[in-house]
Amino acid sequence: MLAGKLLAFDTPAALKRDRVQGEVWEVVARPVLGALDALKASPAALRVTLAGDHLRVLVPSGAGDAPIRAALAAGGRAVESADRVEPTLEDVFLALGR
Repeated sequence: MLAGKLLAFDTPAALKRDRVQGEVWEVVARPVLGALDALKASPAALRVTLAGDHLRVLVPSGAGDAPIRAALAAGGRAVESADRVEPTLEDVFLALGR
């Protein structure tokens, strides 16, 4: 629900599969706030969020981590790790709420 409106109704697995368009990556890069800014400025990143000490990055399906690494390298940021992960229900909510 958003503003009292039901946005979707399905099982968690179906919502994650059908509502999050793209690949979700967890990225550890230093400094994290500089990496956040570099990725937000990149057209390759559909969404970038700070999640504690790392970033969650949504890129188009099939893109892989290459555009993430390229954007961070262009911004002078070091990538420690980039792992593709399954979308969470928070990712679903963010996708539905935009």
